[in-house]
Amino acid sequence: MLEIIRFAVATYKDEKAWRKLMRNAMATDNSWSMSADKYISLYEEMCEK
Repeated sequence: MLEIIRFAVATYKDEKAWRKLMRNAMATDNSWSMSADKYISLYEEMCEK
């Protein structure tokens, strides 16, 4: 866990890496509708089996 914390701090201090991480995170759809679609697909697949 300490290694991950060190990595996070180092990434935060590296402005170029931090900006890239932020852009990637903001470009990702983490909405409830995306999650709901995945759950619906999962439930439909389970009902078929």
